[in-house]
Amino acid sequence: MSSQLEAGSPAPDFTLPRDGGGQVSLDDFRGRKLVLYFYPRADTPGCTKEAVAFSQVAPEFAKANTAILGVSADRREGSRCLQTKIRSLDRPCG
Repeated sequence: MSSQLEAGSPAPDFTLPRDGGGQVSLDDFRGRKLVLYFYPRADTPGCTKEAVAFSQVAPEFAKANTAILGVSADRREGSRCLQTKIRSLDRPCG
């Protein structure tokens, strides 16, 4: 994609590998709002802090019929490591 999206604009259709296996696509969230956040590298202090913060507010977003999805260009192993770290901190993974 060559153009930058504006905040609040519709996301383009996508299908990406899911860190736990399988795929996730924009169609999976039809009928709900979706917060997409992007992080450059999994399991770094900044992205861990961001992921934990989103996980902490995920129940409130769910009440508003809104899903949260983190996206990274990292390999799936890095994302799985981040998910494990978040779970070990006793935070729900959203």
